[in-house]
Amino acid sequence: LPLPGAPAAVVTADIDGDGHRDLAVVVAYTRWGQIEIEESTTMDDVEGLVEVLTIVPSLVERREVRVFPGHPGGGFGPGSVALPIDTSILSVEAGPPGIPVLALTDDGIAALRMGPGPDGPPVLSWEPVVAERSLLSGTGTFLPNLGLVKDVDGDGR
Repeated sequence: LPLPGAPAAVVTADIDGDGHRDLAVVVAYTRWGQIEIEESTTMDDVEGLVEVLTIVPSLVERREVRVFPGHPGGGFGPGSVALPIDTSILSVEAGPPGIPVLALTDDGIAALRMGPGPDGPPVLSWEPVVAERSLLSGTGTFLPNLGLVKDVDGDGR
């Protein structure tokens, strides 16, 4: 499966509701970027305006979740739906029935939802489920496999 970086978390769940397990992959990677600073100034000895463009190379951290659709015969499709995520997403894992993938966020717990996009292709979004800040709020650190969901009654759900 094509990924722009190393997977930070991998979850299998029926995200699109078609009865087949899909693959959700959280990818965290860095890329070279650039910051452009444009300055305009006037000088006494030069008529007119002097413009200076400074380009500063920078490393930019990127995070995204990609969902690869499951096939009826097994395996996953090459086409994926991607959603950039920011540092407020702290962990992602399989959820209970009705919430196939959930995330610990700075604001609480959110569910990953896949719905129809305005132009046809599906889109991903985070839907808040529980609004309660945790001790990890504000750290900006992605922590896979926190064990947010437990089967306390042993029924497999």
